[in-house]
Amino acid sequence: MPRTAPPANPSQSFTQQSLIVSRSRPHVLLVDDDPLVLLAVGGLLKRLNCRVTTAENGKCAVEEVMRLAGRDESLDLIVMDANMPVMSGYEAARTIGNLAREGRTKEVKIVCLSAQELALHEELCKEAGIIHIS
Repeated sequence: MPRTAPPANPSQSFTQQSLIVSRSRPHVLLVDDDPLVLLAVGGLLKRLNCRVTTAENGKCAVEEVMRLAGRDESLDLIVMDANMPVMSGYEAARTIGNLAREGRTKEVKIVCLSAQELALHEELCKEAGIIHIS
């Protein structure tokens, strides 16, 4: 993510400044099979003035990306769990990346959240084209 200048408004954090890159209200797709994570992280993103759409697994995330592309809408960021039923975050990230390379969707940055062992998680994220977050 590009570096930003200190916030003009002292009450606005650097995190808020960093998320506001392409529009005044960034659209974030939050993907996790745990409803509590969706509630907690979704609430945090909304406090940062993000428009949040949720999905419960990687397959639903891919479907949502395609649905938005069909409506000529795009996402600013995807925050996705790595290990989910139906389709993992790694597989979904590869699929979403392939769709963008084929020109079927716009490219979007993907951030992965996981409790998985760090070395393995970093390698799997790299292979899937995910921005890593511990």
